[in-house]
Amino acid sequence: DRPRGWVLGLLASSYVLLIPGLVCTLFSFKIGAIDAITLKEATDNMLSFAKLLWDTGSWSGCILILTFSTIIPVMKIVLLVLGGIWRHSKDERKVTWARRMISCVQVISKWACPDMFAYILMLYLIRSLNHPPTLNGLMILDVGFTCFSVFCLGSTISSLGVRRPPPTADSYDHEAKIPYVGFITSGLFVAFAVLMGIGCSMACMTLRLDIDTLYANGTIDAAMKPFVDQLNLPALAHSNVSIWACCIDLLKMMKSAEANSFFAFVMLAIFVLFATVAHMVVLLILAFKVQLRRDEVSSLRRWEEVSAALRKVSMLDVFLVGVLIVVTSGSIYAKQGVVLGFGPGIWILFGAEACHYATYYLVALAVANRTKDGLPKGRATEDVDSDASEETTEDEEGAI
Repeated sequence: DRPRGWVLGLLASSYVLLIPGLVCTLFSFKIGAIDAITLKEATDNMLSFAKLLWDTGSWSGCILILTFSTIIPVMKIVLLVLGGIWRHSKDERKVTWARRMISCVQVISKWACPDMFAYILMLYLIRSLNHPPTLNGLMILDVGFTCFSVFCLGSTISSLGVRRPPPTADSYDHEAKIPYVGFITSGLFVAFAVLMGIGCSMACMTLRLDIDTLYANGTIDAAMKPFVDQLNLPALAHSNVSIWACCIDLLKMMKSAEANSFFAFVMLAIFVLFATVAHMVVLLILAFKVQLRRDEVSSLRRWEEVSAALRKVSMLDVFLVGVLIVVTSGSIYAKQGVVLGFGPGIWILFGAEACHYATYYLVALAVANRTKDGLPKGRATEDVDSDASEETTEDEEGAI
Protein backbone atom coordinates (compact mmCIF):
# COMPACT_ATOMS: atom_id res chain seq x y z
CA ASP A 1 0.00 0.00 0.00
CA ARG A 2 2.99 2.32 0.15
CA PRO A 3 3.05 5.03 -2.54
CA ARG A 4 5.37 4.22 -5.40
CA GLY A 5 8.55 6.27 -5.48
CA TRP A 6 8.15 7.43 -9.07
CA VAL A 7 4.57 8.50 -8.37
CA LEU A 8 5.57 10.68 -5.42
CA GLY A 9 8.55 12.10 -7.29
CA LEU A 10 6.59 12.97 -10.41
CA LEU A 11 3.68 14.37 -8.42
CA ALA A 12 5.92 16.53 -6.22
CA SER A 13 7.98 17.87 -9.13
CA SER A 14 4.77 18.66 -11.03
CA TYR A 15 3.31 20.70 -8.18
CA VAL A 16 6.58 22.59 -7.78
CA LEU A 17 5.88 23.98 -11.27
CA LEU A 18 2.26 24.93 -10.56
CA ILE A 19 2.95 28.37 -9.02
CA PRO A 20 5.41 29.43 -11.77
CA GLY A 21 2.85 28.18 -14.28
CA LEU A 22 0.24 30.52 -12.80
CA VAL A 23 2.32 33.68 -12.30
CA CYS A 24 4.96 33.57 -15.05
CA THR A 25 4.22 34.90 -18.53
CA LEU A 26 2.01 32.47 -20.40
CA PHE A 27 2.06 34.03 -23.86
CA SER A 28 2.92 37.24 -25.66
CA PHE A 29 1.69 38.34 -29.05
CA LYS A 30 1.88 41.37 -31.31
CA ILE A 31 0.03 42.14 -34.51
CA GLY A 32 1.22 45.10 -36.58
CA ALA A 33 0.99 46.62 -40.03
CA ILE A 34 3.63 48.06 -42.38
CA ASP A 35 6.22 47.77 -39.61
CA ALA A 36 4.85 50.97 -38.09
CA ILE A 37 1.34 50.45 -36.70
CA THR A 38 0.68 48.23 -33.68
CA LEU A 39 -2.80 46.80 -34.13
CA LYS A 40 -2.82 44.66 -30.99
CA GLU A 41 -0.30 43.41 -28.46
CA ALA A 42 -0.71 41.55 -25.20
CA THR A 43 1.35 39.76 -22.57
CA ASP A 44 -0.50 37.67 -20.00
CA ASN A 45 -0.01 35.02 -17.36
CA MET A 46 -2.78 32.74 -16.19
CA LEU A 47 -3.90 34.89 -13.26
CA SER A 48 -3.65 38.23 -15.08
CA PHE A 49 -5.67 36.82 -17.97
CA ALA A 50 -8.36 35.67 -15.54
CA LYS A 51 -8.36 39.13 -13.92
CA LEU A 52 -8.68 40.76 -17.34
CA LEU A 53 -11.70 38.58 -18.07
CA TRP A 54 -13.29 39.59 -14.78
CA ASP A 55 -12.58 43.30 -15.24
CA THR A 56 -14.08 43.28 -18.75
CA GLY A 57 -17.26 41.49 -17.74
CA SER A 58 -16.39 37.97 -18.92
CA TRP A 59 -17.13 36.56 -15.48
CA SER A 60 -17.99 33.05 -16.64
CA GLY A 61 -14.68 32.77 -18.52
CA CYS A 62 -12.77 34.00 -15.48
CA ILE A 63 -14.51 31.53 -13.16
CA LEU A 64 -13.94 28.61 -15.54
CA ILE A 65 -10.25 29.39 -16.07
CA LEU A 66 -9.65 29.76 -12.32
CA THR A 67 -11.60 26.56 -11.65
CA PHE A 68 -9.52 24.53 -14.08
CA SER A 69 -6.14 26.12 -13.31
CA THR A 70 -6.31 26.54 -9.51
CA ILE A 71 -9.30 24.86 -7.88
CA ILE A 72 -8.89 21.48 -9.60
CA PRO A 73 -5.13 21.23 -8.77
CA VAL A 74 -5.84 22.10 -5.12
CA MET A 75 -8.75 19.66 -5.01
CA LYS A 76 -6.54 16.91 -6.45
CA ILE A 77 -3.87 17.23 -3.79
CA VAL A 78 -6.43 17.48 -0.96
CA LEU A 79 -8.25 14.35 -2.16
CA LEU A 80 -4.97 12.45 -2.58
CA VAL A 81 -3.83 13.33 0.94
CA LEU A 82 -7.19 12.41 2.50
CA GLY A 83 -7.40 9.26 0.42
CA GLY A 84 -3.90 8.26 1.48
CA ILE A 85 -4.77 8.73 5.15
CA TRP A 86 -8.21 7.12 5.12
CA ARG A 87 -7.18 4.10 3.08
CA HIS A 88 -5.53 2.67 6.23
CA SER A 89 -8.51 3.38 8.48
CA LYS A 90 -10.32 0.59 10.31
CA ASP A 91 -13.59 2.33 9.47
CA GLU A 92 -14.90 0.71 6.28
CA ARG A 93 -16.75 3.88 5.35
CA LYS A 94 -13.50 5.87 5.33
CA VAL A 95 -11.80 3.21 3.21
CA THR A 96 -14.71 3.40 0.78
CA TRP A 97 -14.40 7.17 0.60
CA ALA A 98 -10.63 6.87 0.14
CA ARG A 99 -11.23 4.71 -2.90
CA ARG A 100 -13.74 7.20 -4.27
CA MET A 101 -11.38 10.12 -3.69
CA ILE A 102 -8.50 8.48 -5.53
CA SER A 103 -10.82 7.46 -8.38
CA CYS A 104 -12.07 11.04 -8.58
CA VAL A 105 -8.52 12.39 -8.79
CA GLN A 106 -7.70 10.02 -11.64
CA VAL A 107 -10.77 11.15 -13.56
CA ILE A 108 -10.44 14.93 -13.06
CA SER A 109 -6.66 15.11 -13.26
CA LYS A 110 -6.53 15.88 -17.00
CA TRP A 111 -9.02 18.75 -16.62
CA ALA A 112 -6.46 21.23 -15.28
CA CYS A 113 -5.34 22.35 -18.73
CA PRO A 114 -8.20 22.91 -21.22
CA ASP A 115 -7.25 26.49 -22.12
CA MET A 116 -3.67 25.41 -22.92
CA PHE A 117 -4.92 23.81 -26.12
CA ALA A 118 -6.60 27.03 -27.25
CA TYR A 119 -3.35 28.95 -26.73
CA ILE A 120 -1.58 26.39 -28.92
CA LEU A 121 -4.09 27.07 -31.70
CA MET A 122 -3.72 30.83 -31.17
CA LEU A 123 0.03 30.44 -31.71
CA TYR A 124 -0.67 29.12 -35.21
CA LEU A 125 -3.42 31.67 -35.93
CA ILE A 126 -1.39 34.75 -35.06
CA ARG A 127 1.75 33.52 -36.80
CA SER A 128 -0.37 32.85 -39.88
CA LEU A 129 -1.15 36.57 -40.02
CA ASN A 130 2.50 37.28 -40.73
CA HIS A 131 2.62 38.71 -44.27
CA PRO A 132 5.53 41.17 -44.15
CA PRO A 133 5.87 44.00 -44.79
CA THR A 134 2.11 44.60 -45.03
CA LEU A 135 1.03 42.66 -41.94
CA ASN A 136 3.08 41.24 -39.09
CA GLY A 137 2.02 38.56 -36.61
CA LEU A 138 4.23 37.30 -33.80
CA MET A 139 3.37 35.11 -30.82
CA ILE A 140 5.44 33.12 -28.36
CA LEU A 141 4.45 30.68 -25.65
CA ASP A 142 6.53 31.65 -22.64
CA VAL A 143 7.85 30.01 -19.48
CA GLY A 144 4.41 30.01 -17.86
CA PHE A 145 3.18 27.73 -20.62
CA THR A 146 6.15 25.42 -20.11
CA CYS A 147 5.63 25.13 -16.36
CA PHE A 148 1.86 24.69 -16.50
CA SER A 149 2.02 22.16 -19.34
CA VAL A 150 4.59 20.05 -17.49
CA PHE A 151 2.46 20.30 -14.34
CA CYS A 152 -0.65 19.12 -16.18
CA LEU A 153 1.03 16.20 -17.91
CA GLY A 154 3.10 15.17 -14.88
CA SER A 155 0.22 15.27 -12.41
CA THR A 156 -2.07 13.41 -14.81
CA ILE A 157 0.43 10.60 -15.43
CA SER A 158 1.39 10.32 -11.76
CA SER A 159 -2.27 10.02 -10.71
CA LEU A 160 -2.53 6.83 -12.76
CA GLY A 161 0.11 5.23 -10.54
CA VAL A 162 -1.79 5.84 -7.31
CA ARG A 163 -3.19 2.54 -6.03
CA ARG A 164 -6.78 2.52 -4.90
CA PRO A 165 -7.62 0.57 -1.72
CA PRO A 166 -9.50 -2.70 -2.27
CA PRO A 167 -13.29 -2.62 -1.88
CA THR A 168 -14.82 -3.44 1.46
CA ALA A 169 -18.17 -4.76 0.25
CA ASP A 170 -19.89 -6.32 -2.70
CA SER A 171 -20.42 -3.87 -5.49
CA TYR A 172 -23.32 -2.86 -7.64
CA ASP A 173 -24.78 -5.77 -9.60
CA HIS A 174 -24.95 -4.97 -13.31
CA GLU A 175 -27.85 -6.63 -15.09
CA ALA A 176 -27.72 -4.92 -18.48
CA LYS A 177 -27.06 -7.44 -21.25
CA ILE A 178 -26.20 -5.93 -24.63
CA PRO A 179 -26.53 -8.29 -27.61
CA TYR A 180 -24.21 -7.80 -30.58
CA VAL A 181 -22.15 -5.27 -28.65
CA GLY A 182 -19.25 -5.80 -31.05
CA PHE A 183 -21.30 -4.88 -34.10
CA ILE A 184 -22.84 -1.85 -32.40
CA THR A 185 -19.40 -0.70 -31.31
CA SER A 186 -18.12 -1.17 -34.85
CA GLY A 187 -20.76 1.23 -36.12
CA LEU A 188 -19.81 3.79 -33.50
CA PHE A 189 -16.13 3.30 -34.31
CA VAL A 190 -16.70 3.95 -38.02
CA ALA A 191 -18.72 7.08 -37.22
CA PHE A 192 -15.97 8.23 -34.84
CA ALA A 193 -13.22 7.62 -37.41
CA VAL A 194 -15.05 9.54 -40.14
CA LEU A 195 -15.91 12.47 -37.88
CA MET A 196 -12.42 12.53 -36.36
CA GLY A 197 -10.72 12.55 -39.76
CA ILE A 198 -12.95 15.28 -41.15
CA GLY A 199 -12.90 17.34 -37.95
CA CYS A 200 -9.10 17.29 -37.69
CA SER A 201 -8.69 18.46 -41.29
CA MET A 202 -11.20 21.32 -41.04
CA ALA A 203 -10.70 24.64 -39.28
CA CYS A 204 -11.72 24.44 -35.64
CA MET A 205 -10.74 27.98 -34.63
CA THR A 206 -10.51 31.25 -36.55
CA LEU A 207 -9.04 34.70 -36.03
CA ARG A 208 -9.62 37.91 -37.96
CA LEU A 209 -8.94 41.59 -37.55
CA ASP A 210 -12.04 43.79 -37.58
CA ILE A 211 -10.72 46.78 -39.51
CA ASP A 212 -13.82 48.89 -38.78
CA THR A 213 -13.29 48.42 -35.04
CA LEU A 214 -9.64 49.40 -35.41
CA TYR A 215 -10.74 52.64 -37.06
CA ALA A 216 -13.43 53.24 -34.44
CA ASN A 217 -11.11 52.81 -31.43
CA GLY A 218 -8.39 54.93 -32.99
CA THR A 219 -5.84 52.16 -33.45
CA ILE A 220 -5.72 53.11 -37.14
CA ASP A 221 -6.13 56.78 -37.97
CA ALA A 222 -9.23 57.24 -40.14
CA ALA A 223 -7.18 59.53 -42.40
CA MET A 224 -5.11 56.48 -43.40
CA LYS A 225 -8.14 54.59 -44.73
CA PRO A 226 -7.33 55.10 -48.46
CA PHE A 227 -3.79 53.87 -47.88
CA VAL A 228 -4.92 50.90 -45.76
CA ASP A 229 -7.48 49.92 -48.40
CA GLN A 230 -4.67 49.69 -50.94
CA LEU A 231 -2.86 47.25 -48.65
CA ASN A 232 -5.87 44.91 -48.77
CA LEU A 233 -5.62 44.32 -45.01
CA PRO A 234 -9.09 42.74 -44.60
CA ALA A 235 -8.11 39.89 -46.93
CA LEU A 236 -4.77 39.32 -45.22
CA ALA A 237 -6.02 39.77 -41.66
CA HIS A 238 -7.84 36.45 -41.44
CA SER A 239 -6.55 33.01 -40.49
CA ASN A 240 -7.92 29.65 -39.44
CA VAL A 241 -6.40 26.53 -37.98
CA SER A 242 -7.11 22.81 -38.02
CA ILE A 243 -5.55 20.25 -35.71
CA TRP A 244 -3.62 18.65 -38.59
CA ALA A 245 -2.21 21.98 -39.76
CA CYS A 246 -1.24 22.96 -36.23
CA CYS A 247 0.58 19.67 -35.59
CA ILE A 248 2.53 20.00 -38.85
CA ASP A 249 3.47 23.58 -38.02
CA LEU A 250 4.60 22.59 -34.52
CA LEU A 251 6.88 19.94 -36.02
CA LYS A 252 8.49 22.59 -38.20
CA MET A 253 8.92 24.90 -35.23
CA MET A 254 10.59 22.11 -33.25
CA LYS A 255 13.44 22.15 -35.78
CA SER A 256 14.39 25.59 -34.47
CA ALA A 257 14.72 24.12 -30.96
CA GLU A 258 11.65 25.79 -29.45
CA ALA A 259 10.98 23.81 -26.26
CA ASN A 260 7.37 24.91 -26.02
CA SER A 261 6.74 23.67 -29.54
CA PHE A 262 7.69 20.21 -28.30
CA PHE A 263 5.34 20.38 -25.30
CA ALA A 264 2.56 21.77 -27.48
CA PHE A 265 3.04 18.97 -30.01
CA VAL A 266 2.99 16.30 -27.31
CA MET A 267 -0.21 17.68 -25.82
CA LEU A 268 -1.98 18.00 -29.16
CA ALA A 269 -0.70 15.00 -31.13
CA ILE A 270 -0.23 12.46 -28.34
CA PHE A 271 -2.86 13.27 -25.73
CA VAL A 272 -5.62 14.71 -27.94
CA LEU A 273 -5.24 12.57 -31.07
CA PHE A 274 -3.30 9.38 -30.39
CA ALA A 275 -4.67 8.57 -26.92
CA THR A 276 -8.28 9.14 -28.03
CA VAL A 277 -7.95 6.99 -31.16
CA ALA A 278 -6.07 4.31 -29.22
CA HIS A 279 -8.82 4.22 -26.59
CA MET A 280 -11.44 3.70 -29.29
CA VAL A 281 -9.42 0.81 -30.75
CA VAL A 282 -9.13 -0.84 -27.33
CA LEU A 283 -12.87 -0.39 -26.74
CA LEU A 284 -13.59 -2.06 -30.08
CA ILE A 285 -11.36 -5.01 -29.18
CA LEU A 286 -13.03 -5.33 -25.79
CA ALA A 287 -16.49 -5.23 -27.35
CA PHE A 288 -15.74 -8.18 -29.65
CA LYS A 289 -14.07 -10.10 -26.85
CA VAL A 290 -17.28 -9.75 -24.83
CA GLN A 291 -19.52 -10.65 -27.77
CA LEU A 292 -17.52 -13.73 -28.79
CA ARG A 293 -17.07 -14.84 -25.14
CA ARG A 294 -13.88 -16.72 -25.96
CA ASP A 295 -11.60 -14.95 -23.48
CA GLU A 296 -11.12 -15.64 -19.82
CA VAL A 297 -12.05 -12.92 -17.36
CA SER A 298 -8.35 -12.39 -16.63
CA SER A 299 -7.78 -11.49 -20.28
CA LEU A 300 -10.59 -8.96 -20.18
CA ARG A 301 -9.08 -7.41 -17.07
CA ARG A 302 -5.76 -6.85 -18.82
CA TRP A 303 -7.51 -5.04 -21.65
CA GLU A 304 -9.52 -3.07 -19.10
CA GLU A 305 -6.31 -1.85 -17.48
CA VAL A 306 -5.06 -0.55 -20.82
CA SER A 307 -8.42 1.09 -21.45
CA ALA A 308 -8.41 2.67 -17.99
CA ALA A 309 -5.09 4.38 -18.61
CA LEU A 310 -6.04 5.57 -22.09
CA ARG A 311 -9.38 6.91 -20.94
CA LYS A 312 -7.78 9.06 -18.27
CA VAL A 313 -5.17 10.59 -20.59
CA SER A 314 -7.25 10.98 -23.77
CA MET A 315 -7.86 14.71 -23.99
CA LEU A 316 -10.08 15.40 -26.98
CA ASP A 317 -12.85 16.41 -24.56
CA VAL A 318 -10.46 18.70 -22.68
CA PHE A 319 -9.32 20.24 -25.97
CA LEU A 320 -12.90 20.98 -27.05
CA VAL A 321 -13.80 22.59 -23.73
CA GLY A 322 -10.63 24.70 -23.83
CA VAL A 323 -11.39 26.07 -27.29
CA LEU A 324 -14.98 26.72 -26.21
CA ILE A 325 -13.87 28.70 -23.14
CA VAL A 326 -11.22 30.83 -24.85
CA VAL A 327 -13.31 31.68 -27.91
CA THR A 328 -16.37 32.62 -25.87
CA SER A 329 -14.15 34.67 -23.56
CA GLY A 330 -12.46 36.32 -26.54
CA SER A 331 -14.92 39.20 -26.51
CA ILE A 332 -12.30 41.11 -24.54
CA TYR A 333 -10.16 41.16 -27.70
CA ALA A 334 -13.10 41.66 -30.08
CA LYS A 335 -13.65 45.12 -28.61
CA GLN A 336 -10.07 45.89 -29.65
CA GLY A 337 -10.46 44.55 -33.17
CA VAL A 338 -9.18 40.97 -32.76
CA VAL A 339 -12.05 38.52 -33.24
CA LEU A 340 -11.77 34.83 -32.31
CA GLY A 341 -14.33 32.39 -33.68
CA PHE A 342 -15.24 28.74 -34.11
CA GLY A 343 -14.50 26.85 -37.29
CA PRO A 344 -16.82 24.10 -38.59
CA GLY A 345 -14.33 21.45 -37.52
CA ILE A 346 -14.98 22.06 -33.83
CA TRP A 347 -18.60 20.89 -34.11
CA ILE A 348 -17.57 17.80 -36.07
CA LEU A 349 -15.02 16.99 -33.37
CA PHE A 350 -17.78 17.34 -30.77
CA GLY A 351 -19.62 14.64 -32.74
CA ALA A 352 -16.53 12.43 -32.71
CA GLU A 353 -16.18 12.81 -28.96
CA ALA A 354 -19.88 12.03 -28.50
CA CYS A 355 -19.23 8.73 -30.32
CA HIS A 356 -16.23 8.17 -28.04
CA TYR A 357 -18.31 8.67 -24.88
CA ALA A 358 -21.19 6.54 -26.18
CA THR A 359 -18.77 3.73 -27.04
CA TYR A 360 -17.18 3.87 -23.61
CA TYR A 361 -20.45 3.58 -21.69
CA LEU A 362 -21.78 0.88 -24.02
CA VAL A 363 -18.67 -1.29 -23.71
CA ALA A 364 -18.38 -0.60 -19.98
CA LEU A 365 -21.85 -2.03 -19.40
CA ALA A 366 -21.12 -5.05 -21.56
CA VAL A 367 -17.74 -5.78 -19.96
CA ALA A 368 -19.10 -5.34 -16.44
CA ASN A 369 -21.84 -7.88 -17.10
CA ARG A 370 -19.47 -10.32 -18.83
CA THR A 371 -16.93 -10.28 -16.01
CA LYS A 372 -19.70 -10.62 -13.43
CA ASP A 373 -20.89 -13.78 -15.17
CA GLY A 374 -17.33 -15.11 -15.19
CA LEU A 375 -16.63 -14.56 -11.48
CA PRO A 376 -17.56 -16.74 -8.53
CA LYS A 377 -20.57 -15.67 -6.54
CA GLY A 378 -19.78 -12.82 -4.16
CA ARG A 379 -17.18 -11.25 -6.44
CA ALA A 380 -18.29 -7.95 -7.88
CA THR A 381 -17.52 -5.94 -10.98
CA GLU A 382 -16.13 -2.50 -11.65
CA ASP A 383 -18.54 0.37 -11.54
CA VAL A 384 -19.52 1.52 -15.02
CA ASP A 385 -19.91 5.18 -14.32
CA SER A 386 -17.16 6.70 -12.23
CA ASP A 387 -19.31 9.79 -11.70
CA ALA A 388 -21.81 7.68 -9.73
CA SER A 389 -18.96 6.65 -7.38
CA GLU A 390 -20.33 3.12 -6.98
CA GLU A 391 -18.27 0.34 -5.46
CA THR A 392 -15.90 -1.82 -7.50
CA THR A 393 -14.00 -5.05 -6.79
CA GLU A 394 -10.30 -5.55 -6.49
CA ASP A 395 -10.42 -7.87 -9.50
CA GLU A 396 -12.03 -5.14 -11.58
CA GLU A 397 -9.80 -2.34 -10.31
CA GLY A 398 -8.73 -0.16 -13.19
CA ALA A 399 -11.76 -0.94 -15.37
CA ILE A 400 -12.74 1.10 -18.38
